[in-house]
Amino acid sequence: MIKRLNRWNAARRAILRKRWLEGAMVKAIAREVEMSPASVKEERARMGLPPRRADEVKHHALTVYFDDELWTTMQRAAFGRCASMPSYIRSLVMRDCGRPTSRGAA
Repeated sequence: MIKRLNRWNAARRAILRKRWLEGAMVKAIAREVEMSPASVKEERARMGLPPRRADEVKHHALTVYFDDELWTTMQRAAFGRCASMPSYIRSLVMRDCGRPTSRGAA
């Protein structure tokens, strides 16, 4: 039997608690505490931190207005890529603006 070392210490637990309650992503927390995402999830459960539901973690909304000529051009481009219009617009926004932020963040 292999004995596993528990590398979780008070400093790492404090970071986990703070970042979890701020709503940080599991992967970001894992990088910060230099542990695996699975280990972060296990320790979160051990510490009794509340689990997250998928609909609480990320939300983003975007309202975009196009003129008719631009809309037609974008439809042709989406069709040429065999993509739906919403996914094509989302790809353009992600390319130009970066990742969406969580709800309420500026």
